[in-house]
Amino acid sequence: MKKISFIIPIYNKARYLKLVLKAIEEQIGDFDKEYILIDDGSTDDSLSLIKELTKNWSNLNIITQDNQGPSVAVNKGIFAAKSDFIKLVDGDDILISDATISLLNAALENNLDIIYGKRSNYYQAGRAPACKASDINAKISIIKDPLKSVLQGSIRGVSSFAGTSGLIKTELLQKTLGSNEKIFIQDFSMALRCSFKGSIGFLDKEVAILADHSFKEDHLSSNIDQEAHDALLAIYYFILENQDQLEDYKRYLYKRVAKIIWKIQYKKSKQDSFFSKHFLDYLLSKVSSPTIDEILIYIESVIKEFDQGNIRLIKNQ
Repeated sequence: MKKISFIIPIYNKARYLKLVLKAIEEQIGDFDKEYILIDDGSTDDSLSLIKELTKNWSNLNIITQDNQGPSVAVNKGIFAAKSDFIKLVDGDDILISDATISLLNAALENNLDIIYGKRSNYYQAGRAPACKASDINAKISIIKDPLKSVLQGSIRGVSSFAGTSGLIKTELLQKTLGSNEKIFIQDFSMALRCSFKGSIGFLDKEVAILADHSFKEDHLSSNIDQEAHDALLAIYYFILENQDQLEDYKRYLYKRVAKIIWKIQYKKSKQDSFFSKHFLDYLLSKVSSPTIDEILIYIESVIKEFDQGNIRLIKNQ
């Protein structure tokens, strides 16, 4: 029987934990379970709630650490896992009842390292959404060139497999070192590393429901500076890790970098973004193919433009 590790990084998620943990506990299917919860130095009641809500769970490992950010927290869970597959769950996302078994069956039937499904938006804290099983005969699409798809952002947000939507072989995550711990937000660096080394499939079925953070301006997903900064760094370090193997991908790397840079400018100032240098770079990226070194220099020049007051960094770096 296959074993799955549920890894849940948590930082100040007290308002969501009851629903999140209930959905994890109620996952159906014939597989062994291991639960790894990492409290990343929460300053609310998250840790006490975790202990109370999971007091009757078996195969449970609660890890605590000073606040170091999600990438460090996730990696703690990855390297503590003793399982065949890892099911990452964000501390405020809710799993559909048959999400895990559906993903596991799809991965095994198609010999995949990674499988991910659809996410739906949104539920509000304290209001339980409908989490019933559905789409029993959901279609599975095999992604032919995973890294290219991640860089292009195709196949319904392929990089989302690095969050609650995905199921990933433990061996692959540990071999590729999980998330880059030099970067605060974990998911894109993990997506790049795993897609370069593993096979990926998409299950056309809803597997998770995301929390509504529209009311909370300091949530990571609402910080466009942080997202863009960390995505650029993820690409930068990924290139450094694999520089001699990326010749066939340099065009896609450059296009993704140019798109990230232009989009953040567009979101901040729609008035003149279509006349900016960054928009011109984005247009040129569709036809040009710079060298790997030129892409690195481009990222270095743009990273300096970010307001460091809006960027959260790994505390032990």
